[in-house]
Amino acid sequence: MKSSSTPMSGITWATVQRPRDCVTSTSNADPMRSIVQAKAGITMSSASISFWSSRVAHGTRRSGSVAATLFGLLLLTFFIGRVMPLDPVLAIVGPDADAAAYAQAYQELGLDKPLTSQFVMYLSDLLHGDLGKALLTGHPVIDDIARVFPATLELATLAILFGVLLGLPLGVYAATHQGRSGDHIARVITLFGYSTPIFWLGMMAFLVFYAWLGWAGGVGRIGLAYDGLIETRSGLLL
Repeated sequence: MKSSSTPMSGITWATVQRPRDCVTSTSNADPMRSIVQAKAGITMSSASISFWSSRVAHGTRRSGSVAATLFGLLLLTFFIGRVMPLDPVLAIVGPDADAAAYAQAYQELGLDKPLTSQFVMYLSDLLHGDLGKALLTGHPVIDDIARVFPATLELATLAILFGVLLGLPLGVYAATHQGRSGDHIARVITLFGYSTPIFWLGMMAFLVFYAWLGWAGGVGRIGLAYDGLIETRSGLLL
């Protein structure tokens, strides 16, 4: 009986002991798992905070750079207007104005104040939507912009359409015929367009299409030969 009971008791003890060990190891693993999960959460939170902090810092630097650039442009345009040989007072009152009218306009423009005060007034007027008066015409700048903006919009729209209708097929053809003569021709045209000064290209186009071929109008938005005869919104004769 003793020999038979001893193995049974050992088996019984082992059977009882093993689940207890498993329970103990599981109970010890739960705090460790919680600690690891907590550390992982802290790491992810730190990474998220670091990411957004870097984004905010980058946005702040970009905003500061944009603000500094705009301020520099405003300062440059202000001083260019002051060193130009044109007299803004004469542009407003006209060359036949008397000394009293000239002095009044000179004072109204703030030209009798120091440059720093004039620049502060310039910024204040810009913030209030007042762009001042043009030196050449004497009219408000906003009126001159409204007068020429339709022609500018028309010219820009036609240029975009011309670029898309010509450049897109040319680019597709060059991509599908790499290394061939058409690809080289497209590259030469592209290089010529990028490297040629736009003012020289404009003068050459004016010379060819207006002076030689007569396809485009001269000064203004319509050809001089058709001025007053037809109503059109385009200066092109195509």
